[in-house]
Amino acid sequence: SVVCSLNKTFYVGSIAGYCTGNIFNCSNDGPVTGKSTIFEINNYTGGLVGCATATAKISYSYNTGDVFANSYSYSTSASKYDKHYAGGIVGFANAATVIECCYNTGEISAKATGYNSSYQSSAYAAGISYLGVISNCYNTGAVTTSVHDVHGKTHSCGIGGITTNCYNYDLVTGTTQRYAVAVEKGSQSYYLAET
Repeated sequence: SVVCSLNKTFYVGSIAGYCTGNIFNCSNDGPVTGKSTIFEINNYTGGLVGCATATAKISYSYNTGDVFANSYSYSTSASKYDKHYAGGIVGFANAATVIECCYNTGEISAKATGYNSSYQSSAYAAGISYLGVISNCYNTGAVTTSVHDVHGKTHSCGIGGITTNCYNYDLVTGTTQRYAVAVEKGSQSYYLAET
């Protein structure tokens, strides 16, 4: 079990908080939770990796633990905002991060509870990773996002990123945007459950 609660931007993962290299043949079976307690905090929480750069590659790895990114944020300024990411393999990946031959079976949830009439707090969740070049992966865990603020946004993906030969087999829920498989669906990728 991994739990991190901070009042500044942070990266949480069972293997690495912040990854710039290769992760191969790794796994996590316990819950991973990231909680932020003040506004303007970006929270990156992943089953294996919190945040992965363009040079990172995650392969032949899996997560079976539940992943939860949560915030309680209060701002009196209209210019304040924060983002909260949860992913079965990676919480937040660069668009060029390579993720291949991985799977997730844990439940993935991101929740933002910011309070301000013009404040924007966003929640992102994905079965594998919201961004990245993703191939030969699957997800069988439910993916959910929620946000309290009326101006906030949610983004939910069964897999995430640009996918090739992937499938999602569980519910994907969110109040603003949700994708059964990916933001940009690639080739031979499928959604195998009812929404």
